[in-house]
Amino acid sequence: MAKTTSAERMKKHRQKLKEDKEKYEAHKEKEKTRDKKRRDSLKTRMLHSTKVCKDYKEKERLRKRLYRKKKRMTEMSNKLAETSPCVSELGSFKRPQSLGKAVKRVKNVLPFSPSKKSAVLCKLINESFPKVAKNLFNDKSVLSKSSTPEETIVLVKDFYATDSISRQTPGIKDFKSIKDPESGKRSKVQLQHMNMTVKEAFALFKEDNPTVKISSLKI
Repeated sequence: MAKTTSAERMKKHRQKLKEDKEKYEAHKEKEKTRDKKRRDSLKTRMLHSTKVCKDYKEKERLRKRLYRKKKRMTEMSNKLAETSPCVSELGSFKRPQSLGKAVKRVKNVLPFSPSKKSAVLCKLINESFPKVAKNLFNDKSVLSKSSTPEETIVLVKDFYATDSISRQTPGIKDFKSIKDPESGKRSKVQLQHMNMTVKEAFALFKEDNPTVKISSLKI
């Protein structure tokens, strides 16, 4: 008998639970109550502890960053599948686990730097699949880091730099080194502390600029 993963067992459990409508509704209510208690508890702890609040925001930023990265990778995979439909998703691997292990081995030897990692992967694809690479890397909608217009980016930066939204740190050493993605040169930028939450600042930005199309996730 083949081993089943925890995800497969949970899927089977949910399907079985849905067969009994009463039990399924009771289960949903129980989960809803538990989630509400968890959220209320988190809100209380965030009000009484700046560390908890800071950790939660950092965790949320990381979660959103990983989601956007996963979304970009999915779009690239779909584009690759369209350009080479004859190639199976598993290739010559018989099981997804075997493919996963091979991918992990490759990841372990890739450079840690995102730019170096990207350069290595692009080089490998160009050398191994030149026709696919030509179609894939020419698609700006998939590979572009941001589709936000330059005018909007400048507008957002200027808005968040105003004294009513943020204040500049007084210390000489309170700066961050920022790398220009086009020139590759680094410049020192003085740190700014927000006078309010990002959500509140975004609401004010939308009030002043209702025609600008941008979500709070990109700010």
